[in-house]
Amino acid sequence: MTRYRQYARRAAGIATIVALGWLGLLLSNSLDWVGQTFPGFFLLRNGVVASITLPDWPNAEPLFQKEVVSVQGVAIDTSAAFYEEVRRYPAGTAITYAARGPDGAVEKHTVSSREFSGADFTF
Repeated sequence: MTRYRQYARRAAGIATIVALGWLGLLLSNSLDWVGQTFPGFFLLRNGVVASITLPDWPNAEPLFQKEVVSVQGVAIDTSAAFYEEVRRYPAGTAITYAARGPDGAVEKHTVSSREFSGADFTF
């Protein structure tokens, strides 16, 4: 076997180990969501509600592409603070969100939370 092939095999092996490590880390972090109270929609890092939903999730379409500025009257400034505030309430709670649209107007919308399930995770 040539020297080049040996280096290529080692590099491929190292890359595989690194990729599997990252995959394991991502899975372990994302599996933490299962069983937690979930707002029924995803909030992006910039505070904007993602336009994505599953059929059994509550209707959050009025919030799509709007920036959430408060949860139950509590001001939030990061997506981490948002999820932390939502998880203070049990699944099934009707939670009111204040959200700022592209025009700058702030509207309130109420969406019932739910438990994030294993089925949600797989999709």
